[in-house]
Amino acid sequence: MNRLIDYFHDTRNTIGLAWHSWVEAIVIVLVALVASFTLNPQDPLFIDASFPWLTFILLIIALQYSIGPTLIALAMTLCAFCYQYAWDALSLYSHQLFLFGMAMLSLIANQCRSSWHNRVRQANATSFYTRERINRLLNDFYMLRYSHDCLEQSVMLKPITMRDALKEIRQLSIGKEGEFTEEIGTPLLQILASHFRFTKAQITLYNDKQFDKKAICTLGEASELDPEDILIKRAVKEKKAQYFAANQFEKESHGQFLATLPLRNADEGLVGMLCIEDMPFLSLNHENLTIMSVLLNYFTDEMSAVQTSISLLKRHPECCPQLAKSLMKLQTLYTTIGVESSLVAFHFDNIENRKEIIRHMYKRQRGLDETWELESKKVGEPNVLLVMMPFTDLQGVAAYLEHRKEDLKEQFNLEIGENGPVQVIYHAIRFQNLNDLYEEMVPHHAS
Repeated sequence: MNRLIDYFHDTRNTIGLAWHSWVEAIVIVLVALVASFTLNPQDPLFIDASFPWLTFILLIIALQYSIGPTLIALAMTLCAFCYQYAWDALSLYSHQLFLFGMAMLSLIANQCRSSWHNRVRQANATSFYTRERINRLLNDFYMLRYSHDCLEQSVMLKPITMRDALKEIRQLSIGKEGEFTEEIGTPLLQILASHFRFTKAQITLYNDKQFDKKAICTLGEASELDPEDILIKRAVKEKKAQYFAANQFEKESHGQFLATLPLRNADEGLVGMLCIEDMPFLSLNHENLTIMSVLLNYFTDEMSAVQTSISLLKRHPECCPQLAKSLMKLQTLYTTIGVESSLVAFHFDNIENRKEIIRHMYKRQRGLDETWELESKKVGEPNVLLVMMPFTDLQGVAAYLEHRKEDLKEQFNLEIGENGPVQVIYHAIRFQNLNDLYEEMVPHHAS
């Protein structure tokens, strides 16, 4: 979350503009004025010239910086005018028009700069959110694929999928407030060892751009981690799994580990490192390491979601951590750059073909939308389908609901609204308390 805030928080705004930008603007204007007074002492501001060349300097300031440095530049120009012509010269109509025109040109240019700057920030916000969604979908795809393979191969011996095991660890992490502890790392290491057959490994956390001296959890008699190990250095640099093979490294360069896998969250931040010291030869291959990397990234992303939204998850443990994390992120987007998003809840009463309707709505969801289904735990309570709509205001939600009404009416002869079996609640994600928002959207599940 901190990285997201840093990413979208523009340091070049009126109040928080970096001090060196103010210095740059002042120096540029001073240099231009000194050059003008030196080269053209009779008319340094080029009032009587065929073209007011000093306007270029003010345009550069207005287009490069925010309104603050622009006003400073205009004030310095006015001081230079008074120094050259004295205050009485301001009474001349031609001089008033010159200064007024220069000020208006600078302010209009600065407004254009601000407008396009905001568009770029919104485009960056969309790109950042989309890239994170793609990474998460990729992890989910690998998780589903590998979980299906494991279930198919050992349904009798291991009647639990990898996804289910990680979900149990995630529930444990909520009690630890998302902190990566030995109680969470040890089960994770054991699950990976049982599936990929390594017998000696360790997980070491990465804090303040360096590895902890002691591993958070170990399997077997693992050696102490050496940050200078060639595989560790390559894994940190390239942000992907590294392993030893005869055709990759010279024999003397082989370190203490056979493979190193970085633990990265969705923001591409390094959380820790899984170092494998002993693993069967046939299991040490690119495909296994790729799957392990995806599982680790999925796990660290879940941990990051819990840590980011712990206040909401503690109060409502049934809430999906990714839903809570997305709510936090979209609220941050609204706080930092004013981009509004919305949350829509479809409450389904007892409908026979509810599963088919929800499956149909999944297929029809828009590109950036995220959907979660909350099944009722008590008889008589409605099932809820939550739709997160990034970068969509309430007008966009109204248009979306009209399309959904027409679509469901045509496909299933189903009414949405007060008179139908599907009730709709929607809200914009702004400054409101997220606990209150969640309880209002899904009152039965939140109780």
